[in-house]
Amino acid sequence: MELDIVNARKSAEKLKAMGTGLDAAVSAVAEPKNKRHGPLHVAAGTRYLEMCKMLVRKYKCNTNAAGADGETPLFFAILGQGSRAIVQYLINSGADPNKANNRGITPLHLAAGQGHCEIAEYLLSKGANVDPICQDGEAPLHIAARRGMLRMVKLLLSHRADCNRLSDKLHTPLVASLFGSSLECLEAFIKAGANINTGSRVTPLSVAARKGLADCINCLLSKGANPNEPDEDGKLPIEIAASRGWRECVDILLPVTNPLEKYANLSIAQMLQQEAAARQHEALTAVVDGDVAYWEKKYAHALGCYTKAFRLGHGDPALYAKRGLCHLMIHDHHRFLDDAYSYMDAMTPDLSVPCSEEAAKKLVLEYGMNWKELRPGSGSNLTDETDQASREEHP
Repeated sequence: MELDIVNARKSAEKLKAMGTGLDAAVSAVAEPKNKRHGPLHVAAGTRYLEMCKMLVRKYKCNTNAAGADGETPLFFAILGQGSRAIVQYLINSGADPNKANNRGITPLHLAAGQGHCEIAEYLLSKGANVDPICQDGEAPLHIAARRGMLRMVKLLLSHRADCNRLSDKLHTPLVASLFGSSLECLEAFIKAGANINTGSRVTPLSVAARKGLADCINCLLSKGANPNEPDEDGKLPIEIAASRGWRECVDILLPVTNPLEKYANLSIAQMLQQEAAARQHEALTAVVDGDVAYWEKKYAHALGCYTKAFRLGHGDPALYAKRGLCHLMIHDHHRFLDDAYSYMDAMTPDLSVPCSEEAAKKLVLEYGMNWKELRPGSGSNLTDETDQASREEHP
C-alpha cells in the first residue's frame, strides 16, 4: 500500500511536468510509462478544475476510465493535490467512489493515507465503503493508524470502521497505531472497544515492547493486556524490550511478568546485555538459515527466515535484496518491488541512481549475481532463474 501511494504521486508529478494543455494531456494517454493515464487523469492530478469540466462536458471523458494499473481520475485528484473540489465534481459526474485499482486500493484508502479528512468525509457521504480491503488485507483504518493520523482515525471510527479487523500481516488497526508510535490513536481504539490482546500472534504489547513505547505499555497494561502472552517467535514482551535495550519498558514489565528462570539473580543491566546478545545471535542464525533455504530453492521458508531477521533488528540492507529475490521466485511481483525499492533507498541514499522500477529491479538482480559468485560450486544459474521468473510475471 505504501509503495502504491508513492508511485501514484510520482505519476501525478510526471504528468504535471508535461504541462496542462489539452494536447499534452492527450499525448500522455499513449505513453507506456504513464500506464495509459488519460487527459482527465492529468487534469485531476494538477488541480485543473476547469480542464476537468471541459473534458467531461465537451469531450465526454469517462470519469471512471482506468489506466493499466486500474487507477481512475479520482485517484489522481486525491493524490495529486488533494483537491476536494475536483473530487466532488468527478463524483457528481459519475465517478465511482468505491472503484479500486488493480491492488484493491480505493479512493478512501488514499484519502486516509494522506490525511485528507474532508475528502474522506465526502467520499463516505457519497456511499464509499468504510472498510474496503486491499490486496495487503488492509482497510483505510489500518493506514490512518499506522501514520498516527488521529483525526482520520476518529472520523473512520465514527463511521463504524472495524477496529478489530486483521490485515494479512495479522495486524489490527490498534497494532498499526503502535507501529506509528501514537499513544493518542491507541487510546482512541481502546475507547472504541478494540481488542487489546488481538487473539493473533502479533500482540499490541509485543509491538510496544519492540518499539520501546513505555507510555503505550502502561496504557495497555492498565486496560488488562496480558504481559505473559508470547509473540510469533515465542518471546514475551519483557524479553523483547530487554533485547532491544529498552530499560524503562523492562522496569514496567518486570513486576507484572511471571518469573523467568533465566533472569534469576540478574540485575536489569545484566538482563539487557544477555538478551541483546541472544537477539543478535538469533538474527544471524535466521539469516544463515534463510540463505541455506534460498539456495535449496525453498523460497517460502527463506522468506520467513529473512522476515524474522528483520523483526529481530538485523540491519543489513542486503536482506531486502535477498527477500526480494524470494518474492520474485514465487511470482509475487508487488512485494518484490516493495523490497527492491527499499534496497535501492538503503544503497543509494544520495539519489545517485534514478528511482524507477527498472533501476530497482536491476540493483536487486545485480546483488543476486554477485551473491552467487561468492558461492563456489553452485550449479544454479541465478540470471536464468530470475529472468524466467520475471518473464512469467509479465508474459
